[in-house]
Amino acid sequence: MKNTLSTYPPKQIILAGIVLCILALVNRAFAEDGSWIIDGPWTIFNPPVMTVQGIDGDNIVGEYHGPMGFPRGFLFDGTTWTILNMPGATGTSAYGIDGGNIVGQYDGTHGFLYNDTTWTILDMPGADRTWAYSIDGENIVGSYSDTSGALHGFLYDGSTWTPLNAPGSYQTWARGIDGSNIVGSYYDASGEHGFIYDGTNWTTIGVRMVCGIDGKNIVGRSGNKGFLYDGTNWTYFYMGLNSTTATDIDGYNIAGYSNTMIETSTGFIYTIPEPATLMLLGLGFTQILRRKRHNPPSADKSQ
Repeated sequence: MKNTLSTYPPKQIILAGIVLCILALVNRAFAEDGSWIIDGPWTIFNPPVMTVQGIDGDNIVGEYHGPMGFPRGFLFDGTTWTILNMPGATGTSAYGIDGGNIVGQYDGTHGFLYNDTTWTILDMPGADRTWAYSIDGENIVGSYSDTSGALHGFLYDGSTWTPLNAPGSYQTWARGIDGSNIVGSYYDASGEHGFIYDGTNWTTIGVRMVCGIDGKNIVGRSGNKGFLYDGTNWTYFYMGLNSTTATDIDGYNIAGYSNTMIETSTGFIYTIPEPATLMLLGLGFTQILRRKRHNPPSADKSQ
């Protein structure tokens, strides 16, 4: 086997070793120091007022303020913006995406499933209002209010509606799903809590708002900061505005939005630095992490 190290001068080998040691410490800090506020590779989506709610691969969905301030949903594939508005609806919000399927709500009262061709209304039987937040395969989760105004989560598999109520709660929101795991928030007598539900067990998470899940990673908001929790470590990030909310996660990419003091919102994707990315940084590729800006759809193109 060829000894590739022999092709480099000793000083370069020593320097590379030092860099690797530093990067190892950076990786350790990133993984273990839950108090570290990340200021890294943000992809920012400029106003009008908008939020990024769901992400799947290169595709993101969310909402922005359309004509007369009514919300319009959007799909952005990295190049093209597609406006989403339920036919006949005053306002539409897109919350979750999986492949070619998008879920959300319209007019504040009905959920929907859209597959690029057909709009399907999603209404929990007997509910006063229904909101669909996330989709994974055939499974959709969200929340509904009953005729008394109480809020409950739900799981819908295409044929069966299953209510979701955290033990001891009087309000439950189901916000994200990945496989058999569902995340969200609930209220009980002591306040608001995040949860993970695996179909059998409810596990309380030590933050108020849990929004998205991918594998073992969950995201949401704690105080005024977004967070990433991998089951052991907490990592927080903040755009520097009034508050930052992480709404969804797919691999190394986190979707969300930040609010300003005057109640305007800016959507974002935050890319978690991978070990390979940190290696490239140490070897001189300092332009890997950069800020990008994309223009969202113009309100005058709304349907």
